[in-house]
This record gives sequence, C-alpha cells and structure tokens, in this order.
Amino acid sequence: EFEAAFAPCGFEWEMFCPAYGLAEHTVGVTINGHGDPPCCIHVVRSALEQLGKVYIVDENDPSTNPTGARTVALVGPGVPRYDTDVRIVQLDEDGDPALVLDTDEVGEIWVHSESKTAGYYKMPALTETAFHARLPDGSSDREYLRTGDLGFFSSHTGELFVCGRQKEMVIIAGKNHFSEDLE
Repeated sequence: EFEAAFAPCGFEWEMFCPAYGLAEHTVGVTINGHGDPPCCIHVVRSALEQLGKVYIVDENDPSTNPTGARTVALVGPGVPRYDTDVRIVQLDEDGDPALVLDTDEVGEIWVHSESKTAGYYKMPALTETAFHARLPDGSSDREYLRTGDLGFFSSHTGELFVCGRQKEMVIIAGKNHFSEDLE
C-alpha cells in the first residue's frame, strides 16, 4: 500500500530497506538485504500479546485463521549483520531474565557486538543493568545490551520482528496491551 501511494512521487520498493538499530549499538543491528523486498507477516494479535507466541496467518487463505482472530501486520527489519549476536530473552514477572527463547516466541531483544557502546555517561548502575547482561542459561560468556524492545525471530523467514517495548506494556486485568495499540 505504501509503495502504491508513493509511486507517483518516484518511490520504488528497491529504495526501501527496513532495519533495526539503536543509539546504544551505534550502528544497525539488523538490516534487510539490498534489493530484497521487505518481509511483511500477519500474526494473531491475541496470541502475540497474551501468550508471547507467534501464529502466522495468510491473509489470502482464511483456513490459516479458522477462528477469524484479529491480526496485526509486522514488517521485518532483516537479519543480524556483521557478527552481531541477537538473542530473545523471556523475563519473569519482576523483569529479570528467565529463559533464552526459541523462534516464534516473544521476549526482550538482547544484542552483543563490537559496536555496542560502553555504557551511559555517569550512570554506573544503569550501565551495569543494561550493558552487562548475561544469558540466563549460561550458554555464552558475552555481555549483552538489554534493549527494552520486545520481539521474536521468525522460523519462516529468519528475520527479527519488533513488536513493542517492555517498559511501555500496560497490563490491565491480567491482559498485556502494547501502548501503540492503545494509542
């Protein structure tokens, strides 16, 4: 739809290159390949929000969504590049790391690479928490940056998908709501 709307202005999909990055990492964490079309998937919203699970629906095939559940479209920002190690970590009810997740499971995005910054200026406690996180399963001796972003890796495409922010999730009557959905 975006391509069609801006085609009269000269926009072509080859110009569009989704990516995921953050200042604390100083360069992109993931990026779509040059010339590769953006990957858009539709997932069952309630499963994503309530269960932290990803159920992909083909919008052109009603049999993939037999209950007619509401879906949300997500655009993938590509795959990790340049020796960037990205993990998805489930947090417990206190926000502490509990489990390294597999594909199609939503958790906090953790990043390790040589371009990760050293920390926050004159904020040693926050730096320790955010920049020196260790995987809860001990599978790596690396220190990770806790991004605060929620996401998952798709088993279908291998791409990272970002679906919200940990700190901006609102819990009402035991249900998780992403702030952008409430807005």
